[in-house]
Amino acid sequence: MSKKLKPIIAIAVIAALILIAGLSSMRSIPTGRVGVVVQMGAPTGRVVPNGLQFSAPLVQRFEVVDVRVQTVEAYATAVSSDLQSVDAIIVLNYQITSSGALYVVQNIGVPFLEGDIIVPALQQAVKDVTARYTSSQLVHYRARIAADMLAQLEAELDEFGVIVRAFNIVDFQFSDIFDEAIEQAQAAEQDLVRIEAEERARVVRAQARLAAAEYDAAAIIVAAEAEAAANRLIADSITDRLIDWEIAQNWDGQLPQVQGGGTPIIDLR
Repeated sequence: MSKKLKPIIAIAVIAALILIAGLSSMRSIPTGRVGVVVQMGAPTGRVVPNGLQFSAPLVQRFEVVDVRVQTVEAYATAVSSDLQSVDAIIVLNYQITSSGALYVVQNIGVPFLEGDIIVPALQQAVKDVTARYTSSQLVHYRARIAADMLAQLEAELDEFGVIVRAFNIVDFQFSDIFDEAIEQAQAAEQDLVRIEAEERARVVRAQARLAAAEYDAAAIIVAAEAEAAANRLIADSITDRLIDWEIAQNWDGQLPQVQGGGTPIIDLR
């Protein structure tokens, strides 16, 4: 009986080994990842997409690399061109290409990509670009500065097979002394705006008063000229005949009780 079981057991063992080998050669690569085929500890240069994949039993395995868009946030300290200390918080969205996955596995190691490559590149871009601008420009030209940093990052990360999908400066923080200086400058600017507005208002009021005075003066001149012209007309129109006619029109028919002149009055009695 044992002699009959031995071949069966041997076949079962061989089948089990084949099954184990077959199962170990299969690997499901999740969606959004790729698999870099590694043989005897060294990448073969072959990258497989997501899905069920097969490899040589016992000698090959898959190094899974995430090729979805990922986010990293970094803190950086820099100095502006006018020697102001600047602290920045930067957020980067990046994606590893399929060819970049092979490079990362061969030369960097997936767990070390962010800490050894991406974050230092972010910090260096902040330092290099910040040094080209004054602190005031850093405040007013953030979009231009972000574009300069993005351009430098894209150039540096491209050689590692990393694509920059989005870049954002979350915050620029300056020293307390600089912040106080900014506040004082803003207060002075607001005072200047207020003073200029008050001065413009005074000028407008003065111009209004001057215009009113000029109008009144012009009105007085016109009235005086009109009155003078009327007086001239009246003076020119008065004649002896007109005077006699006016006397005649206003006489009530009574002779005067006393008459006088150059001759003395004589009592005829």
